Amino acid sequence: MVPLTLAAGATLELPVGFSPAATGRYDGAIAIRSNDAAAPNQSVTLLGHGIRAGETGSDNHGNNSWGKAEWGGPAPPSGTHHYVFKLYALKEPVVLKPGADAKALEASIKGKILAEAKLVGLFPAAR
Repeated sequence: MVPLTLAAGATLELPVGFSPAATGRYDGAIAIRSNDAAAPNQSVTLLGHGIRAGETGSDNHGNNSWGKAEWGGPAPPSGTHHYVFKLYALKEPVVLKPGADAKALEASIKGKILAEAKLVGLFPAAR
């Protein structure tokens, strides 16, 4: 589950996961970015890996753009931001060191992606 704590203080649990194929189990990874962040180095709000097929989440997190292994949004400072959720089904598990960033996740999944799903959520700034 990805806990979405909205600017108004409400929390919404977003289940992320995928079903295993009939032939076996797969691993997954997720990256969540804000395409509207003021600076590219502030765009990653969550990284996760080790999502097992049939489960809805993982406790294995890489660092977001603020250097924390936790969810960092959505809380746009102004306007409406587009948060892009990408879930990857991988043909083999990836192992990342604690504190891994988006570049490390992208490098570790290269050549292992079986399928990916994308969801874009629009979140307005608090008024």
